Amino acid sequence: MKLGILARLGLFERTTLTPEGVGVAPQRRLVRSLLRNGHRIFTLCYHSSSLAPGNTPYVRDQRDLGVFLDSIRYMLDLFLDDLGGRTTTALEIRDLALAGAGAWAADGTDPRNPV
Repeated sequence: MKLGILARLGLFERTTLTPEGVGVAPQRRLVRSLLRNGHRIFTLCYHSSSLAPGNTPYVRDQRDLGVFLDSIRYMLDLFLDDLGGRTTTALEIRDLALAGAGAWAADGTDPRNPV
């Protein structure tokens, strides 16, 4: 059975971590589910063109921009405040991957649990 059919029946949820056309509630459920399953690195993605009204269907006007930015704020609150996560760069993630699962980061944090 196709996943789209299951999603329409409410038996399966397809979502991504983005404020572009995805509500905060599905994103929060996704993060919590991934966290329960051992994931510790999350990437919130959006197109920079969405930051200017009229460039994408996700941000057509100033009101949409406010909703868009609020969505990002809510997700950052979840990551940083509720879950105790931290921000990082792609290079730091690369370094953690190269260090291996058993290595400790230079700042004393365990790379196996960056959130």
